[in-house]
Amino acid sequence: MVTAAFAVLAFQKQSAEVATLQRQASRDGEDRHRAQAVQIYAWADQRPYEDDPADLRTAACLMNGSGHPIYDVRLGWGTSAQQRLPVLLPSKEYVIPGAGTSVADGSAPVWAEFRDAAGNLWRTDSTGQLVERLGRATR
Repeated sequence: MVTAAFAVLAFQKQSAEVATLQRQASRDGEDRHRAQAVQIYAWADQRPYEDDPADLRTAACLMNGSGHPIYDVRLGWGTSAQQRLPVLLPSKEYVIPGAGTSVADGSAPVWAEFRDAAGNLWRTDSTGQLVERLGRATR
């Protein structure tokens, strides 16, 4: 009877450990799934307009800080996409100068939609939001 009680306690402890490992594996999987997307940044900044350092204007900026290209990139602000790029290579920045007052005052956040190297669709914006879009793009 004592042996049975120890067996039950051991089983309960093992079950709890398995559940903890399953939760950790799920979190790790989600982290791997988002690993590239969390390294893509969209923001507004003051940049020279038409290469004139004396004429600084608000610009929409996008940086691929990951080690892989991103594809099917759309960069814009508010409700409109302003530019499309087929690819943005690792450690590269893309800038749209002259984004206007709605971006400068923060009323229209800069956003980017893109497909990561695994084919997952994402949207990130200058407020720090990152959202996976439904569906997967085909290459």
